[in-house]
Amino acid sequence: MGIFAFFKPDIEKMEKRKDVRGLIGALKNDDNDIRRTAVIALGNLRDAVAVEPLIRMLQDGDWGIRYRAAMALGEIGDVRAVEPLVEALKDEDAEVRMHALKALRRIGDPRAVESLAGMLKEKDKAVRLEAVVALGETSDARVVNPLIQMLKDEEIEIRRAAKEALRRIGGPSIKSLVKALKDKDGFVRMSAADLLEGLGWKPERDEEKAYYMMGRGERSRLIEMGEAAIKPLVHSLSYLESFDRMFAVKVLGELRDRRAVEPLIRALEDEDAQVREEAAWALSKIVDERAVEPLIERLNDIQAVRDKAIIALIEIGDRRAIEPLIRAGEAGAVAEIGDVEIAGALIDWLFHSAPVLETRRGVEERTERMKHIFGDYTELVVEAAARSEPKDETHEMSMEAVKKLCEINTPISSNILHKVSAKSDYLVFRGHDEINTDYPVYDRINFEPQRETARNELGKRGNPPYDPEVYLDRDAWKLTRTSVDQFTKDS
Repeated sequence: MGIFAFFKPDIEKMEKRKDVRGLIGALKNDDNDIRRTAVIALGNLRDAVAVEPLIRMLQDGDWGIRYRAAMALGEIGDVRAVEPLVEALKDEDAEVRMHALKALRRIGDPRAVESLAGMLKEKDKAVRLEAVVALGETSDARVVNPLIQMLKDEEIEIRRAAKEALRRIGGPSIKSLVKALKDKDGFVRMSAADLLEGLGWKPERDEEKAYYMMGRGERSRLIEMGEAAIKPLVHSLSYLESFDRMFAVKVLGELRDRRAVEPLIRALEDEDAQVREEAAWALSKIVDERAVEPLIERLNDIQAVRDKAIIALIEIGDRRAIEPLIRAGEAGAVAEIGDVEIAGALIDWLFHSAPVLETRRGVEERTERMKHIFGDYTELVVEAAARSEPKDETHEMSMEAVKKLCEINTPISSNILHKVSAKSDYLVFRGHDEINTDYPVYDRINFEPQRETARNELGKRGNPPYDPEVYLDRDAWKLTRTSVDQFTKDS
């Protein structure tokens, strides 16, 4: 051991005198603090004579000395330190790796590029960030693809740094950025589109243009592209973010191209409910029979998806949807696509499952939708089935419809009166009891007057059985003067 191992040199005085050799000798001292301050002083003096001794300090047992040795070598900037610093990138301590990386960044030797790129996989966030910044200063085409991958980093700060690094590299990144327009990661695509715009790049082919517009979220311009946008939009249905898949589905719906049907059918199975909802909506715009069975399956989905599936099935108008819609309690929707063969199911729905507490407007809208099924009986059927508060005009209108049915002696009217005779009362929630707040309070809307009127009339007719077969005769739904006169004569 030399003399420097025992005495305590005055590092501050040595630095002021620029005693580089004395400071190098102090690197051998047993005192960690002395070695540490000597390393710092040598870095401040930036004398190339100290390079080899400082390289040896990269192996010191004290991590604080090792990272300060890396800092000092970065200050000196001698290329002899490149390979030792590259080796220091493997140090067990993150701080040492960080400052070795910074030193290599300052030296700027191309031999270090691949090793710097390897640091992008570092667990330590600060080290990854420093590696990204360092690579952005190289202008080396080899680092473009690794930096594009860093646009997917879990840390937003690193993603933004990677974007800035690619911006600094500029031209050499264009080819890879064009490819990145197809990446499944949304931030990658948006960043690529933004960077390409900044670099003045213009798409040469329609496919490139479509991906570019998708990266920029240019919905209207994609629609303007028409057929050329279909394939890229279909590809984007596999993207990671549900927002991107939903964007694609919406545009495909606007384009109304039948080539999108099968991909949109697959989108009905998407894990995100909003994507499934938009897919059903898009299929309602395209109107293709291939979508019928998949849309029927969506009748068991959440309400928002179910509602759009019903709309799509109505728009397509395929009769395969009739029975499933009825089973799903959506006989009202069937009125748009069915005929007299669904009259029985539709009447059952009106009297037992239709939304209650109808308004006058609701009754009128339903009447208009069902005319092609119930013919001349439409108003009578819909109004007789309606439920409303006693004070509402619809309640009185419903009773009047029952009375009119009693004036017409036909198999159809007898069937409807059977339904009226079984029309159930309805409980309306009014709130909670003032004393016992856990006890709900209901009012009963009583339809007994209607039931009694129907029972009495059926008795006069000899209680004919309910016969749904009569609904299948289209002529039976026509009200003629003869049918009214016949009842008057019989009575």
